[in-house]
Amino acid sequence: MTKQSTTRIAGPSRISSVVNFLGSMRLAVSLLVLLAIASVIGTILNQQQPYEDYALKFGPFWFDVFRDLGLYNVYRTNWYLAIVGFLVLSTSTCLIRNTPRMIREMREPDTAMASAYDPQGMANKTEIVSSLPMDSATQMVVAVLRGRGYRPKLHDRGDGGMVILGRKGRYSRIGYILTHAAIIVFCAAALYNADIPVKLAMLTGSTQPENNFHIPLSK
Repeated sequence: MTKQSTTRIAGPSRISSVVNFLGSMRLAVSLLVLLAIASVIGTILNQQQPYEDYALKFGPFWFDVFRDLGLYNVYRTNWYLAIVGFLVLSTSTCLIRNTPRMIREMREPDTAMASAYDPQGMANKTEIVSSLPMDSATQMVVAVLRGRGYRPKLHDRGDGGMVILGRKGRYSRIGYILTHAAIIVFCAAALYNADIPVKLAMLTGSTQPENNFHIPLSK
């Protein structure tokens, strides 16, 4: 008898799939679009006005429709807070996942990157064969890199080869970090101003909302 062994290739776990989904750019852009649409509605339509004014302006049918959608108080509706909450979660996930790597890359010295240089393991690489001497070819590459805004540095590999390392925009990642942090702060402020404690009290039943009655339109 022969024994057969099977190997199972484990796919991404559910936790990693959720993290990748929350930190995806597609989700963040979709949430920002929804948030922009809701903000436009809240800007065009006067908020927190007496119900009688809305009833006189839109009529009985559209008054009820807009009231059920929460358009008279957009910034405190559950669906608006859900969008803001998911945007905070998505932005925080992206920031927590990428910030350590970005800080590590900004602080990493050029010599460490040069020592870890492996042309075979690079996804994007270009091989150029030149008949020029090493010094002439090196000067040519350095001149091209400087012309494109890089600051090239030379590192001897020790095997007769030369590594020319050119980095540009090392600290540009700070803008990425600050932008995402600002989005989190703005969204957190929106959640704070949305009377969330009052909503929680309403869910638990300790607080009852006051019924708003609108005056019927006169014929």
